[in-house]
Amino acid sequence: MLESDFPSEDVCLILDQQLPGISGIEALEVLRARGVDAPTFLMTTQPGARLRARAKAARACILEKPILGDALVVAIRNLSPG
Repeated sequence: MLESDFPSEDVCLILDQQLPGISGIEALEVLRARGVDAPTFLMTTQPGARLRARAKAARACILEKPILGDALVVAIRNLSPG
């Protein structure tokens, strides 16, 4: 993902904090530095104050695991006014 061009269509990112080799917030910070401004959800368990601050600075919404039922679908639907 980080080595390729980012799609120009309407997208949202869903990143898990526990990625192999890089954390979700680190990946997002790289993407933000490259100009990717897509709405982003960061999935994690028990986020601490430091992670919350980094997510806020990177304009990411934290979704705490476990994500039950249709919580992810509802969060994505809430991105658009329609």
